[in-house]
This record gives sequence, structure tokens and C-alpha cells, in this order.
Amino acid sequence: MVVVVSVASTTGLLTTYFDELSPDTLDLITHHLFNLRVTMFILIGWAVMSYYRTSDAYKKMVLLMIGLSGVTAILISLGLIKWGIMLYLTVTALNLVLQFYALVTTTGISILRALRRLH
Repeated sequence: MVVVVSVASTTGLLTTYFDELSPDTLDLITHHLFNLRVTMFILIGWAVMSYYRTSDAYKKMVLLMIGLSGVTAILISLGLIKWGIMLYLTVTALNLVLQFYALVTTTGISILRALRRLH
């Protein structure tokens, strides 16, 4: 649902249904939805990895990333859009590194054994 509404907001479809809202308000909604998508990607990665024994460092980094998403929401709400954009793009990039770190450091994942056999 978040993805559908986010795509609708970035393509301008929301202006068709909410023409009484100002473009600035729709822009804020778009940024908040993108930040929510980033947060959902973090949570999806954590949900997948929760079935395995992840390190405490991974769990703390997930909490840090969710906290940074909260800071992003505050920045966007305060009108500091450029800072919010930079932070949620940074969190997006760091999430890739974080999930790779989880794959490498977690025990019991069969895909890692398969990858090691390829070497």
C-alpha cells in the first residue's frame, strides 16, 4: 500500500484526487512516503533475518537506521527538505551495506554455504 501511494504521489496522480492541497503539501507527503518506504525496507530485511541468529551489532544497527528514519521525518516536517533527502538517501545506501553485513555475519544461512562452494 505504501508503495502504491508513493508511486501515485511521485507521478502526480494525487493532484488529481486532492486538487485542494497545495503543491508544497503534496511534496511533503511524497518525501514522507519515500522515507516510510526506506523504513519498510529496513524492517523487511530485519524480518527476514530474524529467523536466524544475527549479531547484537546488527540489531543495534537496525535500531540506529530506524532512528535515522525518524530523524528524517522530523527534518522533513520542519521544512528542512534537502537535509531530509540527503539523510534518507544515505539511510537507503547504508541499508544495503547493513543487510549484506547481516548475511555475512549470520550463522545458519544456507545461501552462504552455496556461495562459498563457488569459490
